[in-house]
This record gives sequence, C-alpha cells and structure tokens, in this order.
Amino acid sequence: MLGFFLLQNLKMNMNPIYISIIIASRHRETILWETVQKAIEATAGNKVEIIVVNDGDSVFTIPEGLANKISCFNNPSKGVSAARNFGVKNSTGQLLFFIDDDMWVTKEAIEWIEKNILPAHNVLNVYNLNWHYPPSLDKKLLQTKVGRYLLNASYHTMWGRMKTTGKEPARGIFPFHMVMSGSLLLSKEIFIKAGGYNEGITFQSEDNELAKSLLAIDANIYCVFDVMLYHNQQDRLDVKGFLSRISQGYQTQFEAAQKGLLDKSFATGYEKTFLFEACRKTEPAWLFLLDKMPGGNMLGPVTTKLIGMLSGLQRYKAWKTVFKKYGYAEIQ
Repeated sequence: MLGFFLLQNLKMNMNPIYISIIIASRHRETILWETVQKAIEATAGNKVEIIVVNDGDSVFTIPEGLANKISCFNNPSKGVSAARNFGVKNSTGQLLFFIDDDMWVTKEAIEWIEKNILPAHNVLNVYNLNWHYPPSLDKKLLQTKVGRYLLNASYHTMWGRMKTTGKEPARGIFPFHMVMSGSLLLSKEIFIKAGGYNEGITFQSEDNELAKSLLAIDANIYCVFDVMLYHNQQDRLDVKGFLSRISQGYQTQFEAAQKGLLDKSFATGYEKTFLFEACRKTEPAWLFLLDKMPGGNMLGPVTTKLIGMLSGLQRYKAWKTVFKKYGYAEIQ
C-alpha cells in the first residue's frame, strides 16, 4: 500500500490534479450521464479529474462530447466498495471527492473546496458535503406515495438520511461520526491509511465501516452546511423499485454480518416472528391495497404508514433469507 501511495504522489507531481471526483455506477446510465454533465459544468477551469467506474455487467455507451472529459473504467459486478477503490487506484488527485451517480456537484461546492480546503488542508479532516433533493424533484415528491414517505422521514436531505435529530443547520461545519459516500471529501492519504472501502461489503454499510476505520486513526469527520449538492433520485420513486432496493441492501448487510464483516448484533431482533410472518404472508394484499389507493393528500398519512411497514418487512424477509442459508444460531 505504501508503494502504491508513493507512485500516486509521483503521478501528482508530474501532472498536478487537486481533486479527483469518483463516481461508481451500476445499470443507471440515464441518471449517470446527467450527473457527469453537471460535474463537468461545475468544474470547468478547475484542476479536477472526473473518474467513472462501471460496476455493471454491460459496457457503458458514453454520450458524444463526454468521452474526452472523463476517465471511464470497467470493474464489473464486484460491488460499489470495489468500484470506488478501483477509482482511487486510477486517480491522480490529492483530494478524493466521492459522489453517487445521482449526485449533482455544484460550482459553489468546488469553489468552497478550493477556498477552504486546498490552501492548508489537514489530511485528517473528512467532510460530508450537504445535499438535498433538487427543487424540481421536491415538488414531485408530494405527487408520489414513495415521495410522501421520504418527505415524512426527511430522507430527502442529508441531515435526515444520516438519522440526525433536531433542526438542520443552515450554515457552518459540525463535527460528526459518520460518513456518506454520496458526497464525501477526504485526502487520498487518509483514505489509504484507513484501508479504503471494505470490498467484502458489496452494497450498503460500507460507509459505516469506513467511518470506523477513519475514526480509529484519529480522523476528524465533519458535516459541511456551507455548500449544497443535489441528490437526483427521480428514478427511485416507484414502490416496487424502492422496496426492492431496501431488500437488496438488508440482505447484503446480513450476509456481511454472518461473514464477520459487520457486528452480528445488527442481525438480531427477530426472536418473535409471528407478526412479521403474518405481514410476509399477506404482503401481496398490502401491495395491492397500496397500489389501488389514490395518492392525494387525504390518504397520504395512510400510504406513508403502509410504505413504512413494507420497508420494515423487507428487512425481516432479508433476515429470513440469510437465516435459511446459514442457520439462526450462526447469525446470533
């Protein structure tokens, strides 16, 4: 690892790039290329490189006009953790700026980094840059059942998604204990020292493990509210896709817990399964009912509760899948 880092330093001295934006993506090209275009526009004239890593099993078709402005690599079906690590290995920047394939970088964010971070950067400092759904998407949330659920849970903001209580700050930089790779800025040096992302965790929970590794080497984690990025999840507002993603995430986390990559206490809590089983067996009826309900204001609270219940059910179903595979005693 040390030899790799020395090689990276040599590359930076030969061709100085200050910021490497790294985007991992899988089977989401329409959203991805809009994100890439936003990043290109936001970084015009800055010493920034944009690296896209394809975690999917099909080759990207890069739109005309973008190919010479980005570096694109294939790392098929190895998981988002491996994709991000692969991006780092092919980067030349001093700072790593991880964004999701639906996160719009803004000129404001790049200018803030250049003004506040680059002149005298403390390599131990790690920054979560604030994000919110785009204003245009905020309006659509009220028109969909999943959107209403996201609004009710405050999942349309970084503050709410990171399960932070209290009023979201308007400005400032605040100490924190978690990272969110959707908008994460840190030095390459501290990332490598922390060991990078745990590639055994292919989807979800990789952020929790990275945060633990960073804190273990005395990194300082912050949330930055002086800038705003935009989280464009417009393609994830349908009920079926939303629940499927939740189920996939939980199953991956339970698998990781069983392998010892996550704390196994994460996989406990289902000793009494009667209620969960009842919900599982009647899930088609709940989904049918939810589908037939109008999405207006009157039934908004009801559909929100239903989606919340179905979201919790996905966690139980994922647990049950892993339980059948490995046995309950092993998970405990």
